[in-house]
Amino acid sequence: MPIIHLDESPPASPCADRRGAERYPSGQDASCHPTSALDSTPVLVKDVSIHGVGLVSSRRFEPGTILVLELAESAPSAVNVLARVVRIVPQKDGHWLAGCVFLNEVSEEEFTAFRAERNRTASDGRRAGVRLPAYRLAVCRAVGVGTLGRWTTEVRDASPEGMGLILAVAVEVGVQLRVEMPATGDEPARTELVKVIRREPLPDGKWLLGCQVVSVAPRVPAAPAVTGRRR
Repeated sequence: MPIIHLDESPPASPCADRRGAERYPSGQDASCHPTSALDSTPVLVKDVSIHGVGLVSSRRFEPGTILVLELAESAPSAVNVLARVVRIVPQKDGHWLAGCVFLNEVSEEEFTAFRAERNRTASDGRRAGVRLPAYRLAVCRAVGVGTLGRWTTEVRDASPEGMGLILAVAVEVGVQLRVEMPATGDEPARTELVKVIRREPLPDGKWLLGCQVVSVAPRVPAAPAVTGRRR
């Protein structure tokens, strides 16, 4: 990758440059981190032009932040570029849209990789909405009278309509789960009620559950202590 001088000034009007260039939808998975830190954040590339890129993220990046952006392995070719955040827009689902300008001209191969249709499995096509990688630990339990069990789960991806959960337990399709996600980073704690609509075995013996969000689950008060009855 060519050498970038981080003290270079941004274009006089980067937003105007972006508006003057044609944007193309992307949908590629990627990850990025500020040049001043190493903690990587998964992002979704919403669109791209010859001047910049739009990134959807659960993390808010301040305007002026320089990001190291790398496409995921599902992309047709490796891409690793630097981009500067020029605007940040909150989204209705709690995520953030970061408008970024490239610090260097991207190559034809890199631009093609950004524009390429992401390789999707058959199950991906059945998902509603755009799902972002989450990698967030949570606790879930089956909902219903007489159900037992409380399991630690990994939230693999999430959207307003659904989420993917990784569990060590093969939960049946149709079962409703109460998923409790603790606060982490910039994201507050939240609880959701979901319904399992598909399940897939993983090579490590765990299960990937495709779930549809039913509603935000209300908090259930603690049950009163059961006392024995006198005869």
